[in-house]
Parts: sequence; structure tokens; C-alpha cells
Amino acid sequence: MSMNSDSNGRGTSPRASRRTFIKVAGASGIAGLSGCSGGGDESDDGNGAATGTNGSDISGQEVHLLSQENSEPFQEYWESLAADFEDETGASVRIEYIGETGSAQERIIQLLQSNDPPEVAQVVVPNAATFGSQGVLADHSEVINTLEERYGALPEQFLFEFDGDNTFVPNHQTIHSQWYREDVFDEVPNTWEKELAMAREHDDGQGGTRGAFLSNASELGEPTFSLFTRGWGNDAVVCQRDDNDNVQVVMDEEPYRSRWIEVFEHVQELAQYSPDNTGVDYTDLFDAMEQELTYQLYIYGSRGKDTDSNDFVENIRNTTAPVPEEKYEEGGRRSWANTTGYLTFRGSNEQAGQEFLKFWTRPENYYEFFTITPVHLLPTQPQILEDSEFQDQLQEALGPQWDYERDVVDLVEMANTSFDIPLETNPPNPYAGPIFSSFELGKIQRDILIDGRNIEEAIDARAQNMQGIIDETQI
Repeated sequence: MSMNSDSNGRGTSPRASRRTFIKVAGASGIAGLSGCSGGGDESDDGNGAATGTNGSDISGQEVHLLSQENSEPFQEYWESLAADFEDETGASVRIEYIGETGSAQERIIQLLQSNDPPEVAQVVVPNAATFGSQGVLADHSEVINTLEERYGALPEQFLFEFDGDNTFVPNHQTIHSQWYREDVFDEVPNTWEKELAMAREHDDGQGGTRGAFLSNASELGEPTFSLFTRGWGNDAVVCQRDDNDNVQVVMDEEPYRSRWIEVFEHVQELAQYSPDNTGVDYTDLFDAMEQELTYQLYIYGSRGKDTDSNDFVENIRNTTAPVPEEKYEEGGRRSWANTTGYLTFRGSNEQAGQEFLKFWTRPENYYEFFTITPVHLLPTQPQILEDSEFQDQLQEALGPQWDYERDVVDLVEMANTSFDIPLETNPPNPYAGPIFSSFELGKIQRDILIDGRNIEEAIDARAQNMQGIIDETQI
């Protein structure tokens, strides 16, 4: 895709007024996903004062941490980590547990408006793109360098810049993948052709186990998740930057319009072997495999296999999201991932915040984080997934229905090729949050499958609606 940037992939983006910031950032909450050796460089300054990981004295300072990972096991983890950090550095950590992404976004905005930005907050990629474009995120180059020294290169697609600053540090991701019954299918449904063939061959019809399971509930993030992934797998995008570096919706323009038509033609064929699912909620989706409602399901994280209540759970497998056969052969596989970073904000105590991030991401601290909800949250660094020590810890944390080599190893490839909505453009699209939260892309599927609308007309109408979202919140 064409985009306007300099030789280093940077683009320019003007600082917005406070009023514009509130308008854009407030609209960009994303519905529905929460947890969707090394480091031996600390020192004493010779006078007994505790110092941070680069030798800086942060004793007596405070780190305000906002985390959405707020279940009891996570709270125990954060509180233990905070105590260890305070013992080593003399800096305290004030932990605030916040809700899912929408309410978390509101809390961050509230703190920014009060001129009390948090030192560290959990931020998903679409919201990070909005915050980055507004100039409120700190430069994280030092944290990124520390992570890469420990674990090797971070995924390039998630290292984005605004005005020359590295504003995002990818920490963990919840990968969307295709789950299927290996004891039923004789082919892995990793292409459109195999997905459709398996659905057709094994569909038991209404009242039985279906060959596919498409969601048409317009108030859910699914099917928007799956449609973005299907589009990327067919070289289609929703947005690009024009010659003036402005973000525009292009899915109704060639060559993308034809590619989106192919996506929805495939979905239309697949729908013959799926319930209508107009009223499903996330619990219905999470339980669909366990309750034998379907033989294959596109869902995020470990949801497809997080059950031990039936005798076929060991035969539930996952694979990359289906793409057209020719794209698969070309290596065009790509999985949407809800990718999250813990970030520092300008105007906070940036030094203390980033010292905390460097402390947290030491292997002896970091690996344990991913065992609390194993597989559902995965590190963004493929090198960690390949580390035998990490594999041993993860296998120990997984339930008996899981086997690392059988069930998790494919996720290493998915971690390498995972993607997120703002990354269609460079610099990242700051409107990705409100575009996603409108669910306009997912509503195209409902327009076609439930309301009987013509594919071309549905694409054009919803694309116009998404462009209207950009125009209304123009930075």
C-alpha cells in the first residue's frame, strides 16, 4: 500500500488542541477485549541509595499504574511486583485496577484532563495510535532497547512513531485464530477453500452441529474482528493515507472494493452452513465448540479450547485465519491480534514509569505474567515463545487438555504475522478506534446475510458511514 512517510517510516502529524484531543480520544474506546535471566544492571550509588535499572535514583518517587488485568491472580501478581520494585528502588507503586478498554480509556482521559497523567497505563494499539497522534505519549526508545537486548527484535509492525518518538511498546497480544475439530475434519481449514469444503462436508444442519459459526450480532466486535482479518488476507484494507497524509476510507475504491466483494462472497457461501446467530453474545461464541454447536470457529485467545467438560477437547486445534489458497501459498497469512502495551505518558514522572517497565520485563518477573491466563495472553516477542524455560512454565500453567507442541507451537507463527487495525496506515490510523467501535464493517455482513442487501451496495454505504466518522472527528 502507498503511504506518505520519510525514509525511516515516519510521518508528520500536527499537535491537536485540547478540545480536539478530548473529542477524538473519547470516541476511540474499543469494545470488549481484556485479559481481553538478564536485567542484572541495577546498582547502588555508593551511598546506600536504591537506583533504577539504568542507575538513576528514583527513591521516594511514585509510579501510578493503571491495569485492566484485575482478576484476583493478577492483583496478587501486581502487588508482589510492586513490593519487589519498591524494595529495590525505593520508589512506590500505586496500582489502580480499571475496567475493560472503554472505561479504561475514559479513566486515562480523565487523568490527562486533570493534568495528572499516569506513569504507566495499559493501552491497546488503536487507543495508542490516537494518543500518539495527540502527542501525549512519551518516547519509549530506552524501554524498547532494553526489551530487544533481552529478547531480540520486537515485531516491526507494532513499533510505530509519531514525530520521531517511539510511542508504543508491544507487551502482549490476544491472537485471533481458527479453531476446529481435528477428529472430524480431514483437512486443516486454513484457506477459504478448505474452510468452505469442511463446512459443506460436515454440516449436520439445523439442530445439529454446524459446519461454520458466523456471528451476525451487530452489537458485538465479532464479526468485525474476523472481517478485518479476512480482508487483510485478501490484500484488502479499510483505510489508507492520501497524498496529503490524510486518512481516508478506501474500501469502496479499486482495487480494494473488488477484494472486499470477494471476501463477502466467500462469507455468503459459508453462511449456508452456519446458524443466523443474530442474537448471540460472547458467552455463546466462547462455548460454541464445547457445546457442539459447530465444528469450526474463529475466536480470540484460548477461548476455543478452554474447557475440560467433554471427551473431544484434545481434538480441538487451532490454525491461522483462513485466506485464499493462492495467498496461503504466497505466505500471505495474517491474524488479527488485540495487542496491548504498558505505556508512559508525557507530563508524568516518565523516568520512574519507564524504570518500572524495565523492571517488570525482566524474565524472572515477565514470564510469570503470561502464566496467569496462559495462551489467552501471549508475549509479543516470538523469541520468548521459543524459549524452553518459558515453554516449561507455560505448559505447567496450562490445563491437561493442552499440549505445548501440539496446541501452542503454531501461535509462534501467528505472533510473527499478527496485525492490528491502525497499522493499515503509516503513521498508524488515529481513527481506528472509533471506526472499529462503530462495527460498521461487521454490519456489512449482517446487511448481506440477514437483510438481503446487495454486496456492492452494502460496502459502499458502510464505507461512507466510516468516512463520516473520520470527517466528524477530524484532527
